[in-house]
Formats: sequence, C-alpha cells, structure tokens
Amino acid sequence: MTLGQTITHLRRQKKLSQGELADRLDVSRQSVSKWETDASIPELDKLIKLSDLFGVTLDTLIRGEGSAIPTDDPAPPTVTEPTPVCAADASPAQRKTSGLILLCMGFVAFLLFTILGGLFAGLLFSSPLWVCGAICFIFRRRVGLWCAWALYILFDIYLAYATGISRGLVIYAFTWTQDMNFVRLGVAFALVAILAILMGCTLFSYRRAVLPPSKGIVYLTASGGAFLALRALEYLLIRLVFEPLFASIKNSVYASYHLLYQSVNLLLGWLSTAAFMIFTVLLFAWLRGRKALKNKV
Repeated sequence: MTLGQTITHLRRQKKLSQGELADRLDVSRQSVSKWETDASIPELDKLIKLSDLFGVTLDTLIRGEGSAIPTDDPAPPTVTEPTPVCAADASPAQRKTSGLILLCMGFVAFLLFTILGGLFAGLLFSSPLWVCGAICFIFRRRVGLWCAWALYILFDIYLAYATGISRGLVIYAFTWTQDMNFVRLGVAFALVAILAILMGCTLFSYRRAVLPPSKGIVYLTASGGAFLALRALEYLLIRLVFEPLFASIKNSVYASYHLLYQSVNLLLGWLSTAAFMIFTVLLFAWLRGRKALKNKV
C-alpha cells in the first residue's frame, strides 16, 4: 500500500471524512486529498499527528505494512471527496493573492478618500481593506470568519467614538423614554444581534474540535479566570477611578477624561468578550472530548 492508500484506509476505519481529518490536523481539505492521491507527502509533524490519531506507528503509516493494519475487508478504491473552493479552505497561494488584492485596494481607497475628505476619511474607509488583507496573510483557516469579526469590531469602535452608541444601551430598553432617540436603541440591538450571530458562527466553525479532558480543565480554568478578571477590572476601574474622577474634574477637561474612559472601556470590553468566546469554544470541545472518551471506554 502507498502512503496515500494507507491514510485513506485508516481514515475510513476511523469513520472520518476528509474535512473532519483536515480539521483535526489544522490543514485544508485539499491537502488531505493530495495526500490520499499521492500527489504530495505530509510534513513530519503531520505524519506524527496522523500516527497518533490513527493509533499506529510511524513505520506502519509510512510503509503501509499489511500485517499491522487490520484489513477485514478489501479496501475500496480511493475516491477523492469533492473539495469546493471557499475562503475557509483556500490554499496559501489563494489567500496571499486575496490579501495582496485587498491591501492594494486599501491603498487606492486611502489615496482617493484622503484627497476627497482628508486623512481621517482615508483611514476610515481604507482600514477595513487593510485589516482583512492582513488577516489573509496571518491566518491559514477560517479567514472569512476572522474578517467578519474584524469588520464588526472596527464598526463597533467607530460607532462608540463617533456617535456614542454601544451594545450596552440595550440594558436601558425598558427605561427608554419618548424624548430619547429610538434609532440609537435600535442600532444597539442590531449590534447585539450581529454579535450573537458571529458567536454562533464561531461555535459552528469549531464544532468538530475535541479537547482532551485532562488538558481541558487547565484551558477552561485559564480562559474562564481571564474573563472574570477582566470583568472585575472593568468594574473596579469604573467605580473606583472614573466615577470619582468625573465628579471632581472641571468641564474644560471633561472631554479628555471621557475619551480615556471610553477607550479603556472598549478595550476591556472586547478583551472580556474574546475571553468569553474562547471559554465557550473550549467548553464545547471539552464536552465532546469527554463524550468521545466515554464511548471509547
């Protein structure tokens, strides 16, 4: 058996699709397809992960020794699963090309809007393109998901500084009066809804991630502790620092201190949101790991 045939056989024994195996190894589905058709050879670290995942030695995996691999039934012919091209499974060349195009578009947008509306307008309209272009170079998988998160964060920051609208306005929904602007409240609810959709998409994207129970407790404790610590820090800064400060300062310097408060609040808010998201993803992965361990026993 060739290396590709061995990988195909062992993958089917584990009842994994090419996409599921790719998720376990943190590679694209195209890479798994090329391995199984012997179009390319996995790197050494991927071979080690494959041997651990399939429960065979490296020698058995590479040589494809029939005595070490149970073959109750003759292995069916290798059939390559369809590998649709999408942002999550894009090859490195496709990602880099997309990133280069976005960076160039950002540069053009920066020049155009700077000429028409000044430096602030140029930065405002070019920064989403630059950020998404950088993401294409930094992340290997789930590029579309991270771009969506980045655009949402940029939009949230712009609204907070330009209009004062934030997701926190929803807690005043039941006390909102007629003299207040209901459009602001509607935008705040829209921000919360989009955030919930992004969190759901992130959980769905990591739906096959499995965390070993032994390591899971450590990761869950760290991420959960970080979330609680950030929330506590945010509360203490507001109660012990900013509220007494606002009560004592003069109106002439109020705007400067309010800008500092807004910046700290945004930073801590997004750090705690990231910690909560990481904790949630790890929690579901840990539960799947416990379930897999029970089924194995």
